[in-house]
Amino acid sequence: MCIRDSINAEYGGCLATTLTTLHSSVTMAAKVYGGNHPYAVFVAKKSDNNIIFVKWIGNQGRCRYSVEFEDLAQRMLEAKQMKTLDERIVNVASKDIYIAYRKEKNLDIVYFVFTPLDYNKGMLRKLLRLIDEKFKSALTEIHIEKEHLEQQGPGTLNSKSIIKNGVMEAIDKYGEGVPLTDQILAVIDKNKAMLASNIDSLQARNEALVEQVALTETLVDLASQFDEKSAAIKQAMYMKRLKMIILAVLTGALLLTLIAWKLGVF
Repeated sequence: MCIRDSINAEYGGCLATTLTTLHSSVTMAAKVYGGNHPYAVFVAKKSDNNIIFVKWIGNQGRCRYSVEFEDLAQRMLEAKQMKTLDERIVNVASKDIYIAYRKEKNLDIVYFVFTPLDYNKGMLRKLLRLIDEKFKSALTEIHIEKEHLEQQGPGTLNSKSIIKNGVMEAIDKYGEGVPLTDQILAVIDKNKAMLASNIDSLQARNEALVEQVALTETLVDLASQFDEKSAAIKQAMYMKRLKMIILAVLTGALLLTLIAWKLGVF
């Protein structure tokens, strides 16, 4: 196989694995929570500031300030800005987190999402909206109307698996808050590096093959020269033996003639 064909084969393999790699990474992100995944999702009633739903994403201890989340949410519920802004992302630099909130006026509730500062803000806004949709859909499914919602106390919805599953679907969709374009670019960069490495490997293998071919040709030449020398040596040895035989025959004949002459045969 020539280098071009080998490169095409390797390149085709890289492209074939690109979508699989991206799909696998997205699928696995739904099972392992760490890195830049959100820390927690809270839902609070605006009427009495009770936090009726809490969902920790992964280990609660992922953020060292997690014990302060509830207090931070309570303080935001009481802040004046909550009355004027329906949705906002607050950078709490002292604790290395974003606190994003979104009000749902019809149900008189507020969603809170706590994330690392590396979580993309655009993705965070989309996550808030999707959590709103999933939460309301889950309430409808378990037949909790607004009047029932108003009767809920602190954490009373934590045990509702339908609500938890809906929230986690939203979390899983946006993963670590990396825009899809960045995910695709990251996979492309990874495959470019892989392709470059494969090309280098192919070139190295080709150079090794060229060296092996050259060595083989050298060995063939040496073997041919050896055969020629061996044949020449054999010929020389044969001629030497032949000369010795002829010399022995002539010597023997001379000796016989001399003996015969001495005996008076001639």
